[in-house]
Amino acid sequence: MPVIQHRHQVPGSPVEIVVYPLKPTRSAAPEEVCTAAPDLATDYNEAVACEPHSSQAAVLLLGRCLSQILIDKCDAPKPGTLGRQIDHAVKEGKLPEKVAKAIDTFKTGRNQAAHPWYDESGGHLKVDAETVEWSFVVIETLFERFYVTPAREEKQSNKMAAAWKKKKAGDKS
Repeated sequence: MPVIQHRHQVPGSPVEIVVYPLKPTRSAAPEEVCTAAPDLATDYNEAVACEPHSSQAAVLLLGRCLSQILIDKCDAPKPGTLGRQIDHAVKEGKLPEKVAKAIDTFKTGRNQAAHPWYDESGGHLKVDAETVEWSFVVIETLFERFYVTPAREEKQSNKMAAAWKKKKAGDKS
Protein backbone atom coordinates (compact mmCIF):
# COMPACT_ATOMS: atom_id res chain seq x y z
CA MET A 1 0.00 0.00 0.00
CA PRO A 2 1.43 3.38 -0.89
CA VAL A 3 2.10 5.89 1.84
CA ILE A 4 1.81 9.60 1.16
CA GLN A 5 3.56 11.96 3.54
CA HIS A 6 3.62 15.71 3.74
CA ARG A 7 6.86 17.21 4.97
CA HIS A 8 7.14 20.83 6.01
CA GLN A 9 9.65 22.89 7.91
CA VAL A 10 8.84 24.12 11.39
CA PRO A 11 11.36 26.35 13.14
CA GLY A 12 14.03 23.98 14.37
CA SER A 13 13.11 20.75 12.55
CA PRO A 14 11.08 19.27 9.71
CA VAL A 15 7.68 17.73 10.47
CA GLU A 16 6.30 14.74 8.58
CA ILE A 17 2.57 14.02 8.51
CA VAL A 18 1.12 10.86 6.98
CA VAL A 19 -1.65 11.99 4.65
CA TYR A 20 -2.53 8.52 3.32
CA PRO A 21 -3.44 6.04 4.61
CA LEU A 22 -5.14 7.71 7.55
CA LYS A 23 -4.57 5.95 10.85
CA PRO A 24 -7.58 4.29 12.43
CA THR A 25 -8.75 5.88 15.66
CA ARG A 26 -9.61 2.52 17.30
CA SER A 27 -7.99 -0.82 17.92
CA ALA A 28 -8.80 -3.96 15.97
CA ALA A 29 -11.37 -6.46 17.21
CA PRO A 30 -10.43 -8.24 20.43
CA GLU A 31 -8.67 -11.59 20.04
CA GLU A 32 -11.65 -13.34 21.64
CA VAL A 33 -13.89 -12.06 18.83
CA CYS A 34 -11.33 -12.99 16.16
CA THR A 35 -11.21 -16.54 17.52
CA ALA A 36 -14.94 -17.06 18.08
CA ALA A 37 -16.34 -15.15 15.10
CA PRO A 38 -13.76 -14.35 12.39
CA ASP A 39 -16.31 -12.91 9.93
CA LEU A 40 -17.61 -10.58 12.63
CA ALA A 41 -14.05 -9.50 13.44
CA THR A 42 -13.41 -8.83 9.74
CA ASP A 43 -16.48 -6.57 9.45
CA TYR A 44 -15.50 -4.71 12.62
CA ASN A 45 -11.88 -4.27 11.47
CA GLU A 46 -13.11 -2.94 8.12
CA ALA A 47 -15.32 -0.44 9.97
CA VAL A 48 -12.26 0.67 11.97
CA ALA A 49 -10.19 1.00 8.79
CA CYS A 50 -12.76 2.97 6.80
CA GLU A 51 -13.97 5.26 9.61
CA PRO A 52 -11.36 7.98 8.89
CA HIS A 53 -12.53 8.00 5.25
CA SER A 54 -16.29 7.43 5.52
CA SER A 55 -18.46 7.71 8.60
CA GLN A 56 -21.42 6.27 6.70
CA ALA A 57 -19.50 3.20 5.59
CA ALA A 58 -18.22 2.58 9.12
CA VAL A 59 -21.71 2.77 10.62
CA LEU A 60 -23.11 0.46 7.93
CA LEU A 61 -20.40 -2.12 8.64
CA LEU A 62 -21.12 -1.81 12.36
CA GLY A 63 -24.76 -2.51 11.51
CA ARG A 64 -23.62 -5.78 9.94
CA CYS A 65 -21.71 -6.51 13.14
CA LEU A 66 -24.78 -5.87 15.27
CA SER A 67 -26.92 -8.11 13.09
CA GLN A 68 -24.35 -10.92 13.31
CA ILE A 69 -24.10 -10.63 17.10
CA LEU A 70 -27.88 -10.74 17.44
CA ILE A 71 -28.05 -13.82 15.19
CA ASP A 72 -25.16 -15.64 16.90
CA LYS A 73 -25.77 -14.72 20.53
CA CYS A 74 -29.47 -13.84 20.76
CA ASP A 75 -30.95 -16.34 18.30
CA ALA A 76 -32.37 -13.53 16.15
CA PRO A 77 -33.82 -14.58 12.80
CA LYS A 78 -31.30 -14.60 9.94
CA PRO A 79 -33.54 -13.33 7.19
CA GLY A 80 -34.85 -10.29 8.95
CA THR A 81 -34.40 -6.58 9.27
CA LEU A 82 -32.17 -5.22 11.98
CA GLY A 83 -35.28 -3.84 13.71
CA ARG A 84 -36.89 -7.29 13.83
CA GLN A 85 -33.67 -8.84 15.08
CA ILE A 86 -33.44 -6.28 17.88
CA ASP A 87 -37.12 -6.75 18.79
CA HIS A 88 -36.62 -10.53 18.89
CA ALA A 89 -33.58 -10.27 21.17
CA VAL A 90 -35.40 -7.92 23.54
CA LYS A 91 -38.61 -9.97 23.54
CA GLU A 92 -36.67 -13.17 24.29
CA GLY A 93 -34.88 -11.46 27.19
CA LYS A 94 -31.46 -11.94 25.62
CA LEU A 95 -30.50 -8.29 26.17
CA PRO A 96 -30.65 -6.22 29.33
CA GLU A 97 -32.93 -3.17 29.05
CA LYS A 98 -30.03 -0.67 29.06
CA VAL A 99 -28.27 -2.53 26.25
CA ALA A 100 -31.53 -2.78 24.29
CA LYS A 101 -32.01 1.00 24.55
CA ALA A 102 -28.44 1.61 23.41
CA ILE A 103 -28.98 -0.71 20.45
CA ASP A 104 -32.19 1.08 19.53
CA THR A 105 -30.29 4.38 19.40
CA PHE A 106 -27.62 2.62 17.32
CA LYS A 107 -30.33 1.47 14.89
CA THR A 108 -31.36 5.09 14.29
CA GLY A 109 -27.79 6.03 13.38
CA ARG A 110 -27.48 2.99 11.13
CA ASN A 111 -30.70 3.94 9.37
CA GLN A 112 -29.36 7.43 8.83
CA ALA A 113 -26.24 5.94 7.21
CA ALA A 114 -28.27 3.53 5.05
CA HIS A 115 -31.00 5.89 3.84
CA PRO A 116 -30.95 9.58 2.90
CA TRP A 117 -32.15 11.83 5.70
CA TYR A 118 -32.95 15.49 5.20
CA ASP A 119 -33.12 18.51 7.47
CA GLU A 120 -35.95 21.06 7.52
CA SER A 121 -34.46 23.00 4.61
CA GLY A 122 -34.11 19.87 2.46
CA GLY A 123 -30.36 19.49 2.96
CA HIS A 124 -28.91 16.02 3.20
CA LEU A 125 -27.95 15.06 6.75
CA LYS A 126 -24.56 13.41 7.19
CA VAL A 127 -23.67 10.83 9.80
CA ASP A 128 -21.91 12.85 12.49
CA ALA A 129 -18.90 11.91 14.61
CA GLU A 130 -21.08 11.39 17.69
CA THR A 131 -23.18 8.78 15.87
CA VAL A 132 -20.07 6.96 14.69
CA GLU A 133 -18.59 6.99 18.19
CA TRP A 134 -21.83 5.71 19.73
CA SER A 135 -22.03 2.93 17.14
CA PHE A 136 -18.52 1.75 18.00
CA VAL A 137 -19.28 1.93 21.74
CA VAL A 138 -22.40 -0.23 21.34
CA ILE A 139 -20.55 -2.90 19.34
CA GLU A 140 -17.57 -2.86 21.72
CA THR A 141 -19.98 -3.25 24.67
CA LEU A 142 -21.55 -6.27 22.98
CA PHE A 143 -18.10 -7.70 22.24
CA GLU A 144 -17.27 -7.43 25.93
CA ARG A 145 -20.57 -8.97 27.03
CA PHE A 146 -20.81 -11.85 24.57
CA TYR A 147 -17.21 -12.69 23.62
CA VAL A 148 -14.50 -11.20 25.82
CA THR A 149 -15.90 -11.72 29.32
CA PRO A 150 -17.15 -15.30 28.70
CA ALA A 151 -13.81 -16.29 27.13
CA ARG A 152 -11.84 -14.83 30.05
CA GLU A 153 -14.15 -16.47 32.59
CA GLU A 154 -13.77 -19.84 30.85
CA LYS A 155 -9.99 -19.47 30.73
CA GLN A 156 -9.86 -18.57 34.44
CA SER A 157 -12.23 -21.40 35.33
CA ASN A 158 -10.08 -23.91 33.42
CA LYS A 159 -6.97 -22.56 35.11
CA MET A 160 -8.54 -22.92 38.56
CA ALA A 161 -9.82 -26.42 37.76
CA ALA A 162 -6.34 -27.50 36.67
CA ALA A 163 -4.79 -26.02 39.82
CA TRP A 164 -7.41 -27.76 41.99
CA LYS A 165 -6.81 -31.07 40.21
CA LYS A 166 -3.05 -30.71 40.69
CA LYS A 167 -3.49 -29.86 44.36
CA LYS A 168 -5.90 -32.73 44.90
CA ALA A 169 -3.52 -35.19 43.21
CA GLY A 170 -0.72 -34.06 45.53
CA ASP A 171 -2.93 -34.30 48.65
CA LYS A 172 -2.61 -37.89 49.93
CA SER A 173 -4.59 -37.46 53.15
